[in-house]
Amino acid sequence: MHRFDKSILIRIILSIILAAVALGLFLLNQRSVNSNTATIDDSKKRQEELSATLTSIDRDVDSVLTCFGIEKEWIRKKQIPLNKVNLIRTERRVAIPENVLPVTMNLALNAMAKRYNGRAIASENLKENTVTIHVEVAGYIIQTIIVKPTPYLKRGERKQRQVRA
Repeated sequence: MHRFDKSILIRIILSIILAAVALGLFLLNQRSVNSNTATIDDSKKRQEELSATLTSIDRDVDSVLTCFGIEKEWIRKKQIPLNKVNLIRTERRVAIPENVLPVTMNLALNAMAKRYNGRAIASENLKENTVTIHVEVAGYIIQTIIVKPTPYLKRGERKQRQVRA
């Protein structure tokens, strides 16, 4: 009879240990679900804050282009909604005079993007003779400026201003 008591005691102890492990896993799962909800809420909040700054970034990009003497007639602008997020990317196709260097435009746009904790990344397409500058903020490309040097452009009465980088 002594042996029978020992096996019941072992089973009770094992049951308690398994119940404690199950409870621990359940609590960890609940914490994980709550943190995922918080992460989604933070992501939505970040997107709302970013969409609020899109207009000022758009205005700043226009200012940088104006500093280089780029006239509005030389710019074709369109809005493209970004998939999976509630943001809009602005794409500009910009014809520039041959004496304006895309590298200096990239530097100026990068300095502007840094004010928003972002960066400007340029890539050159030799086949099409274009330079594409992407402005990235918070992990999203929110501005794309496609620059094409054009030899026949004539400036109006505007004078080219110095750009501070």
